[in-house]
Amino acid sequence: MTIQEIKKEMTDEWMSDSRVRDKWGIREGEKFEERFPTASVENLLFYIVALVIWTREKYHELWKEDIEATALATRYGTREWWKKVIQQWQYGDEVEILENGKIGYREEDESKRIVRYVAVVVGDREIYIKVAKEAGVRKVRLTDDEVASLQGYVNVIKPIGIHVRVQSMEACEISPYNVVYINSQYDKQEVLNNVKKAIEEYLSDVEFGGVLYKSKLVDVIQSVKGVVDTNMNCIIEDPNQVSWVEGRYYVAKGGYYEVKSWNISVRYEREIE
Repeated sequence: MTIQEIKKEMTDEWMSDSRVRDKWGIREGEKFEERFPTASVENLLFYIVALVIWTREKYHELWKEDIEATALATRYGTREWWKKVIQQWQYGDEVEILENGKIGYREEDESKRIVRYVAVVVGDREIYIKVAKEAGVRKVRLTDDEVASLQGYVNVIKPIGIHVRVQSMEACEISPYNVVYINSQYDKQEVLNNVKKAIEEYLSDVEFGGVLYKSKLVDVIQSVKGVVDTNMNCIIEDPNQVSWVEGRYYVAKGGYYEVKSWNISVRYEREIE
């Protein structure tokens, strides 16, 4: 409920009390806002109480969500658990059995926790852990040595009898080739630059291991000022695979996306093709 909804419930109940109506001289059917202006003491008091109730409810909701997320993340073998323990891996350090019986490190070192992105894919007979690290603002693959070290860590912590394979690949490269039709009042180069920026931001925001939707690419292009219409085509170059996006979506083998090249032409809406 909103603050105003909570306040209205309280004021409606208060205004319906005959003793209140007699004391304040409230007429039958008169609304709270009609009788008490915004700056009145009564209005301010009800607003403050409603704000306190709303804050308490929101705090309780956030607390509940946090408890549920924590419980899920600590449940052995779940996707959330895998993401948590993979991001806790420290490159170059050996895991140990600690005094509390848990597997971990004697000393935590954030500088050695190089994995920033994790996606867990459950196959028929094994689990695939896709990972990437950061280089500046870019997602990049782990080196072969880093992957081997992470695989050794996974082999120690994984549930018995479960096959788990760590994968870290290059980005899926996207080469858009499409026509963007714009309003004649806008500059072609400026719109083109904004379209490129919008596409790059969308690709960067796609959840690691998530889905690239063709329709959403169209949406972000059409959200650029001056754009009237567009078609959308692109070439996908995943590691060891080149394909055309004919369907609605694509899932990168490495889990993330980058633009390889641009082939976008900008035309005014009524320009003859």
